Amino acid sequence: MSWDSYLDNMKGQAQNEMEGGAIIGLDGSLWTSSAHALQLPITQEEASKLASCIKSRDYDPFRQHGTNIGGVKYQFLRSEDGDVPTLRFKKKENGALSIAVSKTAIVICKCPEGGQQANSNTGSEKIAEYLCSMNM
Repeated sequence: MSWDSYLDNMKGQAQNEMEGGAIIGLDGSLWTSSAHALQLPITQEEASKLASCIKSRDYDPFRQHGTNIGGVKYQFLRSEDGDVPTLRFKKKENGALSIAVSKTAIVICKCPEGGQQANSNTGSEKIAEYLCSMNM
C-alpha cells in the first residue's frame, strides 16, 4: 500500500496550508516515501525518537529539547489528549508542526511560516481520524 496519496489528501484537508508532511508508524518506521514532493525530509533516527516519546506518552524530552525533523529543531508548544492525541511544535522563521496520533501512526503536517496553523492542525487530525476509523 502506498501512503504517499495521504499527503495529497492532507494538503487538501489543510486548505493548502501545508509545506510538507509525513506519516510514520508508532514503531518509528517511515510510511510515506521521500519520492513524494510533499514528503518532509525526516530521517529514520528522527522518526524513531519522535515515535518513542509519543508511544510512551512521555513528552518531557520534547519540553526539554524539542524535536528534530529534517535537521531542524522545533520547540514544543503543547499537547492535547483525546480520541486523536495532538502535539504542536514551532520553529521561528521555519513554520510549525501539527502532529496527530492514531492507533498505529503519527501524522505530521508542516505549516509554512506565516500560515494558519489551525488549518494544518485540521489536516493532520483528519488523516489520523480516518486511520482510527480503519482501526489503524
